[in-house]
Amino acid sequence: MAPFATPLALSEENFGQIPRAYVETLQDRAVSPPFQKEMYKKLPCQKVVSMTTSHSPFFSAPEELAGHLEFLARG
Repeated sequence: MAPFATPLALSEENFGQIPRAYVETLQDRAVSPPFQKEMYKKLPCQKVVSMTTSHSPFFSAPEELAGHLEFLARG
């Protein structure tokens, strides 16, 4: 439980400058799509990619996920 209980010290000059992307999983039952949206809205991302998969797209759709990650890496 330590990762959930340990306070973070984040700053705009460090963490705030990192470009972010989010892979939204639309059939996720572990983290619901509305909660996912709440998370990526609070910490804005340059891009959001939606996949019609469960919580683990690296298992259920690895080729599709790899394509999205390659696209995101190109900027």
